[in-house]
Amino acid sequence: MIYRGKTFLIVGISASGRSAAKLLLSKGASVCLYDDCPIKDIEPLLSMGAIDVSGCDPGQLFCQDIYLVIKSPGVPRENPVIERALGKRIPVISEIELGWYNYRGTVLAVTGTNGKSTVTALINHILCSAGKKSYLCGNYGVPFTEYCLMSPESFCCTEVSSFQLEDCYEFKPHISAILNIDKDHMNRHHTMEDYIMAKGRILKNQRRTEYSVLNFDSGLTRQYFERANSNVYWFSGRQRVRGAYLDGSTLRFCGERIIDARELKIIGHHNVINSLAAICFGRLLGISASDVSCALSTFAGIPHRLQYAGCAKGRVFYNDSKATNPASTLTAVRAMRDPTVLLLGGSDKGSDFVGFFRELSGYPCITACVLYGNTAERLCAEAEVAGFDRYVVAINMLDAAKKAYTLCSEGGTVLLSPACASFDEFNNYEERGERFMGFVRELMKNG
Repeated sequence: MIYRGKTFLIVGISASGRSAAKLLLSKGASVCLYDDCPIKDIEPLLSMGAIDVSGCDPGQLFCQDIYLVIKSPGVPRENPVIERALGKRIPVISEIELGWYNYRGTVLAVTGTNGKSTVTALINHILCSAGKKSYLCGNYGVPFTEYCLMSPESFCCTEVSSFQLEDCYEFKPHISAILNIDKDHMNRHHTMEDYIMAKGRILKNQRRTEYSVLNFDSGLTRQYFERANSNVYWFSGRQRVRGAYLDGSTLRFCGERIIDARELKIIGHHNVINSLAAICFGRLLGISASDVSCALSTFAGIPHRLQYAGCAKGRVFYNDSKATNPASTLTAVRAMRDPTVLLLGGSDKGSDFVGFFRELSGYPCITACVLYGNTAERLCAEAEVAGFDRYVVAINMLDAAKKAYTLCSEGGTVLLSPACASFDEFNNYEERGERFMGFVRELMKNG
């Protein structure tokens, strides 16, 4: 790609937009920054030569010769600036795609509705434990472009969302994974067909020299096998497959014993399945079975994903703030054993909660739900339709946490697993989780 003498427009100045801007400026490109909201802490980018064009009318932006548009994942294609660019046949790509053009190391990419952060972090942990130069990036937190100038011997373990994949055209990971597909982000993709298509773009450019890791236990992920031109390996919690599978309580890869499930630190059957996916990556990259086993036995999980928050006054607290859809929350519920009060709510993603509450009715360990946030009214209505009546309503997340503590009996569990996005009250799920952790710390401090 040509950079020097070309003008790039970055739409959406989030972490990925800022990282893309720094990379482009370092290569001698001219960079224009556009955001629908005022850009915070923009001075460092301006001092490097970027130009803030946020106040411009979308039509005026394209009076100059824009070579290419970098779209941040939070910006929908219906954004007027993006629509104008596409109408003028100006290429629109994601920050992940820009990183791909510049990175010379080995790209490992994981997508799916749920579990992708845990699996990506676990793959990175396996590689780092084996002495490899490996970096965790993408949708997980640090943008891919932050690491794209690392040495050719390095690995980038990249979590990739559907929002990022929809603007990838040449992105080709050495190993990709599609973990699962559940209904999510319908407010953005509108139909399941579009969502499934976006996830499938992770396979698009792979060939027989690359590998794809697919979930054999899901009919939707098995369908991707038909469009894969890569070397496919599977993971399964139900039967022996070419890849990683569960044999009783033993996790195996192509017949080879890796580890017993009871040696894993991360709780829940879903994390056994996540470990199987990560095993495929480790063994396909030539990491020995003993090194993979050692790494699995020392991995303690990731923040905000069924994270142990503490024990206060006889109640155990778990922070699962990263659960932003019903399927993810049900996964956390399945890991609970003691009587549990569940915190649900936040901002709306267009999820179906009638089916969610019907399934939740089958888990007697959930003694009560505390509903809060912008979705509280809809959650109440859909709980009633489903015939689920074990709920109370709170004003906000902190009020919900207080009510959950009151409702939880000694020896029970309080679980924050909201099934909704966080943007009604917080900037992101991390901030929501930290607020919950702070509440638990206060309880513990006060005895």
